[in-house]
Amino acid sequence: MCMMPPHHIMMGFPSNLCNYNCSVPMIPNMHMQPPMPPEVARYLSSTGLNVLPTHPPQVMFPPQTTKPPLSSRQFAAKVSTDSPKPVDTAVLETSTTSTAMPRSSPPSASAGLVSNSSSSPSSCTQQAPPALSTSTQTPPVAMPPAPAPSHPYHHNHRHHQQSTVQQLMWNPLPPPPTHYPVLGYMDSLSIAIWQFFLDTRQTSAKYAKKVHLRNAMHMMVSAVFENSKLFIVGSSINGFGFDQSDMDLCLTITSEELQNKYETSVVLTQLMEPLRRCSFIRNCNLIRAKVPILKFHDTLTGVDCDLNVNNVIGIYNTHLLAMYTRVDWRVRPLGLFVKHWAQKMDIHDGSRGRLSTYPLLLMLLQYLQCGCSPPIIPNLQARFPKLFNYERPVNELDMRLELPWAELRSSNTATLSELFAGFIQYYNSFDFNQWAISIKHGAPMPINVAIRCLPPHEQAHTTTSFKIFVEEPFSQTNAARSLYDDNVLSLIQQAFHRTDRALRLQKPLESVWVNTRSEG
Repeated sequence: MCMMPPHHIMMGFPSNLCNYNCSVPMIPNMHMQPPMPPEVARYLSSTGLNVLPTHPPQVMFPPQTTKPPLSSRQFAAKVSTDSPKPVDTAVLETSTTSTAMPRSSPPSASAGLVSNSSSSPSSCTQQAPPALSTSTQTPPVAMPPAPAPSHPYHHNHRHHQQSTVQQLMWNPLPPPPTHYPVLGYMDSLSIAIWQFFLDTRQTSAKYAKKVHLRNAMHMMVSAVFENSKLFIVGSSINGFGFDQSDMDLCLTITSEELQNKYETSVVLTQLMEPLRRCSFIRNCNLIRAKVPILKFHDTLTGVDCDLNVNNVIGIYNTHLLAMYTRVDWRVRPLGLFVKHWAQKMDIHDGSRGRLSTYPLLLMLLQYLQCGCSPPIIPNLQARFPKLFNYERPVNELDMRLELPWAELRSSNTATLSELFAGFIQYYNSFDFNQWAISIKHGAPMPINVAIRCLPPHEQAHTTTSFKIFVEEPFSQTNAARSLYDDNVLSLIQQAFHRTDRALRLQKPLESVWVNTRSEG
């Protein structure tokens, strides 16, 4: 039995929910300490800091300067012989709420940055940055060996350093200022991706609120449909959710009950009445679409919800994506940052005929499967066909599933920035007219083959209308079916092209943003 904590009464939930058998787990991977990226560990080791300062948006991607940055080896040699000289730098003051970081150099499961939420179970006491020495002479710094370039964006600029990154000087406790190593463009981008992940990922506190809301919802729904089950699906539980993300719910009812109610839209209509009587539910509306959903807002948790009936495919793909996030620690930060990038490029909105979150994440997983060498993630459906099978009963899907993780982990040591740049480069040259994205097969497949796998009534529509084919790994339908406009396809291709060019020229990513609205 899963006992709800005492604060459920303060949140307005019925006290009899204490005895409710909650089937929604606290997923190990989603709330564990994430490992620290090696480039972050190297920077902290070289600076003597134990916290990573919070980057203001304008310096997350430092602008260009005319001075080339020193490499880590050059810097180590310089500080051992020379005193630091004043330079024109950007002085960043660390927020008093900066996240504490261990000074070890993983990646390992036990090291990393803690959640930015003070209410998270994994949070630890925040530590103030160490006091800076008042000496005018900077002591020698032991620098770890600089890794060999492993990405084309490094090699493109080895023979010249015309495009460089502004030199940074951290000044946690001024005065006096102390000069630290210059960050290279790719390391700076890696740190920005990592910091964005820590600042925006869903916290344990928000997930707990969603679980409480799900429990309260199930109490109401089970009064109408006795044998029903209610599942949290999507980004709230698969590891790719922002702290401000909505919650998607899937209600499963027996075929007999569904037949008695005629169709799913009728089921949702009948659920509207008890929901509208709840004091904490607002804006309850039925959206009639290919998959009808009931949208409502919970005022106690501040969570917007989308409820569907018997769309069980979402349960299977939620389980699959959650397992992919557990294979490699880089998958989650990349997923959140790719969603952020797509939103800023104005290509992420399924309701407007653009890419929705699900096909965007499938595109990222496809790149991590076959777009880099060696691959970051394997093909889980091919490796474990019995575990990730659409014929498997839903109640057998285990979010705590343990796989041989050590065997599945890749030897690829590419940084977050290198993988993001590789993702952009991969789809900048991708021929969407000839190939379909397919994580089920572990590589793109000819689009005519993907179309032949569709039901007959969908094949003609796909051939004439859909501009991008992203195969749903279980139903094999097109997860990007909302994208049917040539102008939108051109917009997406331009987004990849412009971002790829900005990365090659080492320009700030903000220089190519289209949508400047805040997220959430």
